[in-house]
Amino acid sequence: MSDESYERVSQELFTDVKEFEGTADLQGSDKWEEISGHKSFKDGKFLPYMDSDDTWAIGYGVKIDEDDLEHFEQGITKEEADSMLTEKLHEAQEQASRLIYGYNDLPGDVHEVLTDLTYNM
Repeated sequence: MSDESYERVSQELFTDVKEFEGTADLQGSDKWEEISGHKSFKDGKFLPYMDSDDTWAIGYGVKIDEDDLEHFEQGITKEEADSMLTEKLHEAQEQASRLIYGYNDLPGDVHEVLTDLTYNM
């Protein structure tokens, strides 16, 4: 797989995960508040929220330890959320490539699926 297609796939996956996990607009909406009990995007910052699997998350579904909640109580900016997601997706992609025999020979869309699955696990 060329570096160019890797970048393209990474950007597509990044955008897809942001949309699936909840954009700032969604997390700041009345709909999100209705579903989760409170808005997790206010005043330009993402705030910690309880994810559907009863773990704490911030930004675009990035898991955080309960012990670290105090560190995130003031929230994080969109840029910080993007950076955290990029780092976690990179880690998930590396982990998927170690776990799946022949990963590098698979098409880019399969890389995206495997990376997304690994990210969500």
